[in-house]
Amino acid sequence: MNAITPESVAGPDSIFLSLSEISSLTYRAARGAGYEWGEAEEAAFASVWLSRAGLDWAGTILAVLNGARACAPLPSRGRWAAVGQLCPLRTGIAIADFATLQEGPSTHPVECVAVAQPLLVVPFVARAANFLARPIGVFWTDNQVFLQPEQPPLIESSVDTCKPVDVTIACENVRRAMPMWSQFHHAEICNAQYGELNALALRTTVPTSARSQAGAGGEEGDND
Repeated sequence: MNAITPESVAGPDSIFLSLSEISSLTYRAARGAGYEWGEAEEAAFASVWLSRAGLDWAGTILAVLNGARACAPLPSRGRWAAVGQLCPLRTGIAIADFATLQEGPSTHPVECVAVAQPLLVVPFVARAANFLARPIGVFWTDNQVFLQPEQPPLIESSVDTCKPVDVTIACENVRRAMPMWSQFHHAEICNAQYGELNALALRTTVPTSARSQAGAGGEEGDND
């Protein structure tokens, strides 16, 4: 079972960010990486959810933002695929959107083929569990993650961010004893990852120019 209790003191090569800082940084980094406004907002949601669960939010989101742009899934009954690997962000968004529809996991398992960085799908499956008001399991290779409405994940194996794999999402009939959400409202990130995310975020800024500098400041002095 995973522990959802971050250390109270950051290491020498890391810092703590509040959940609102994680959300803002992820949002700006996703925009800098070329994702649309709505997708960037969903990426921010996923980072906050993963950080609250004590999972590797920074490494996961960086792998997605720095990786080759993957495809959105083509939802169909029982099997979701596309030409090439599936983007975990767009796949996760679709899982939540289709949760109650016949293509979603409400009545039968859904196999998502070749999902890159599958850990990023998990927060959206948690949202689907909330919509359906029932437990859902997420399975890939040796990883098993169980989600119940409004509760943190129960992980019965080591969760890793790995190469594209097939991910199965299925409603569960058995309720399990779940861990509690951490009372901490911050999460740790190493300095190198923080720098990478900031570098992506800075792509959304407009570089200074002679024209912008000429129009900066007031027309009159500030002395009263």
